[in-house]
Formats: sequence, structure tokens, C-alpha cells
Amino acid sequence: MKPLVILVTQGLLIATFSFSQTVLADTAQATCEFTRSGDRVKNASGNCTFSQRQGNISITLRNGDKYELRGSNNANHYTDQNGNKVQARPQAGGVTQYKWNNKNIRVKFDGSSGETAEQLPESGGQIGAPVLDLQDLVGINASSGENELERRGYRMRNSITSGGSVYSNWRNRNTRQCIAVRVNGSEFKSLVHTTNHDCQQSGSSGGGNSNSGNASGLQDLVGVRA
Repeated sequence: MKPLVILVTQGLLIATFSFSQTVLADTAQATCEFTRSGDRVKNASGNCTFSQRQGNISITLRNGDKYELRGSNNANHYTDQNGNKVQARPQAGGVTQYKWNNKNIRVKFDGSSGETAEQLPESGGQIGAPVLDLQDLVGINASSGENELERRGYRMRNSITSGGSVYSNWRNRNTRQCIAVRVNGSEFKSLVHTTNHDCQQSGSSGGGNSNSGNASGLQDLVGVRA
């Protein structure tokens, strides 16, 4: 009987984790310029697909090459699927450069590559780029950070837990800006732009409670794993 219980439990955990990933996942079309050692690689540059999920990024280039970037505790710092370090550098004009030691990918969302209004950030910020006017909250205690976000006009829309971190989407009631917040170890680790669509979903998953508009909700979820 025990093996059956274990299998059922594992199945529920996998299903919960899969649902959690879906809640905060988003994909959009973009334009990418791929350079290696300073030279533009023509067959890899052009239309590309950009996906963001729980602080991780996936970029599929025109030639089919795919780069999976896993987020870290440091904002704008990632590790690719081969263990190489990658740094994201937000630039003017809705461009973010993802920089390796010997190559770069410049990702641009200009509204001409098929994104819908739901996919694009309503604030105009680059998806996954830090929210510049909220970077003073990085490192702050989660409970205090939530209170400060509410003071600045934000309300929590949804939240999930995964991998020891808590991810939540917040919308500003005045600007309609949608942001994603990652909490780990009871501290705000990152606050980045996310899509308008992410803030249209309400609720929580991964074993937590929905607390849209309640500043204690995210703190209650810290430490809970899907």
C-alpha cells in the first residue's frame, strides 16, 4: 500500500508544479540579433521567440538554436544550459542585451513582431528587465516590501511557490504597470517587468493561499514548496 501512496503523492506534486509553471509562463515574438566575437551571425539573427517563466528565460533564435537561462539571486545574472554565465543589460528603446564571454543576443520588442496587447508590458518596460524605480526594495524583508508596494499603489494579483522561492505578480492601480516579484529567504530578490496578461490571472498555487490585496499573503507563503 505504501508504494501506491508514494506514487500518488509524487503525481500530485508533479501536476501541481506543472500548473505552477503555466501560471506565470509567457511567450512573445521578438527580434534578436546574435553576434559571436563581435560578428553578426546572419542565419541566427531575425525573428525569435522569447519566453519567461519564474525568473528563467528561454530564447529560440531564427536558426532553431535555443538558449535556456536560469535566474540567480543577483538581478540580471543568469546561467545557461551549459553552465556559462550570462548577464542581462537593459538598454534604451525596449532592448535587452544578453551577454556571454564570446557572444551576445540583443532582444527587442518593438510591437511589430506579432505581440498582442496582453503579451506586452503595459508600462512599456522590457519583459524581465528590472523595474528601475523599485530597485530600492531589493533585499528588503518581504513583509515590509509588500507594505511598501501597497503604499506605492500596487496590489498583488496572484502568487505561486517553486524551488524554494515565491513568485507573485503585482499591478499598479494608477499606471496599470504589471511587475513580477521573487522572494527567497524572506527577502525581495528581484522586481522585474512582466506582461499585462500575467496580472489578469488571480489566485495562487503551489500550496499557498490567494491573498490579492493582502500584504501578508506573500510572507505566509515563504518556505512553502510545490
